[in-house]
Amino acid sequence: MSKYMVDGVERKTPVPPKVSTSKEGKMERKRSAGDVQGAGAVDEDVFRASFVPSTSITAYSSKELSDIIGRVKDNLSVDAEEWEKRVDALKTLRAVVANGAIQFEDFVPLLKTVETSVGSCLRDLRSSVVREACITVAYLSQELRNRFDRFAETVLPDLIALMSNSAKVMATSGIVAIRFILENTHSHRLLPILTSSMTCKSNVTRK
Repeated sequence: MSKYMVDGVERKTPVPPKVSTSKEGKMERKRSAGDVQGAGAVDEDVFRASFVPSTSITAYSSKELSDIIGRVKDNLSVDAEEWEKRVDALKTLRAVVANGAIQFEDFVPLLKTVETSVGSCLRDLRSSVVREACITVAYLSQELRNRFDRFAETVLPDLIALMSNSAKVMATSGIVAIRFILENTHSHRLLPILTSSMTCKSNVTRK
């Protein structure tokens, strides 16, 4: 290190700070880039945190349950412009399940009446609707387990189609919902649907 004299005092020449070229620095930059690419993505933790809505809805009789599911079905079938009603209806379905609706013998037959409507939400163009629909499917699978098999059979093709969606929130929502189904709902009905997806043209879906 060079030295020089100022006012008779020996001083050291300041050394400019080194620019880090370490592997750690490169890895940090890669992680930052990955964070940007993953913007909008959701995971299982996000789903679990959203499973139970803040609004509490309880059915105290089969008649009340039937009325609630009927309203859910109606609100899921509104025009595309009223997408907020569909989001609220999906949350209502989860709320009533969280408050013991699955204890009613009528629940699974009533749930079947909204299968088609939930499938339509999975095909919606709004990411908010798709995300709520995926969260609802995942929650129902977790709570109903194997009793969710027929519903899962209906919506699984739509979930698989979401995997190749260019919108990160939609693609990852579909993937997470499928994971919940595979973990909680075990049915031979799902196998043909999963195997057929392996012949899909999309590389993402085949993976």
